[in-house]
Amino acid sequence: TPGDTYHLTLAIADAGDWSLDSGVFIGAGTLSEIPDPDIPGGGGNAPVPEPATMLLFATGLIGFAGYSRKKMQR
Repeated sequence: TPGDTYHLTLAIADAGDWSLDSGVFIGAGTLSEIPDPDIPGGGGNAPVPEPATMLLFATGLIGFAGYSRKKMQR
């Protein structure tokens, strides 16, 4: 329905074997409407601190690049 908000759960899995393969799965029965925050017992939206999120993401990328570079030098 136009204007409605829905919730979808994704599960990302990897075998943990250092190869760059993974699988993305949609959880069964997870596509549902998000409860209205005005209804008692309904959900709400928490603000997302975008600068902190981007800093964490950038730190992870820098760490991954450093690890990859160190591994390639061996």
